[in-house]
Amino acid sequence: MILLLGKNDAVERYAKEILNIDLDNDIAYYPDIITHYSELSQWVELARRENPPVVTTQRLDMINEFLHSDLDFKVITAVEIDGNIKGRVLESKEKATYVKEILGLELRWKPHFLRNFGGEIFLKVVGNKENVNQIKLTHKDLNIGFNCFMKPLPYTADNIDISKPERIEITFKDSYEIDNLIHILEKFKKECSEYIGEWR
Repeated sequence: MILLLGKNDAVERYAKEILNIDLDNDIAYYPDIITHYSELSQWVELARRENPPVVTTQRLDMINEFLHSDLDFKVITAVEIDGNIKGRVLESKEKATYVKEILGLELRWKPHFLRNFGGEIFLKVVGNKENVNQIKLTHKDLNIGFNCFMKPLPYTADNIDISKPERIEITFKDSYEIDNLIHILEKFKKECSEYIGEWR
């Protein structure tokens, strides 16, 4: 089962185009408009009995009810940007709970996830080193860091001395910036490979 979140137009488009879901039969809209917050558990039980492929809701308390249930499902946040449909996929209820309750992020719509779809870039590089042997990657909003240590090259005597740290730091404010950088590096690698071959 998938808990599909986001603005309704994006939810239905993602369900139809990406998940190939029949909107008339395979997507459940929970709860109805008259349900009191104290009655939300009945919708979890309904999902357990009917097991719809996709459940969607706009209510935060309904999301919380699902997250604290014993049902297994993934959570997808659908967004429309510049005519394209995108989805942030969390493969388990536990991951979604961590994102919401520990990181404090919104599951229905994720402004920090969307900032750079419009072309605004926050990526920041710190360091001006000639022989870099360490790269630190940081996500500013999440306060997560990752240290990368360069392997010495096997084919040259003029190699990187890893005993003397020469570090640069790349700071991201959005995971989409990471995707952009990966895409740029892959394109650059492909261009270079056409001239000098590739490592296999």
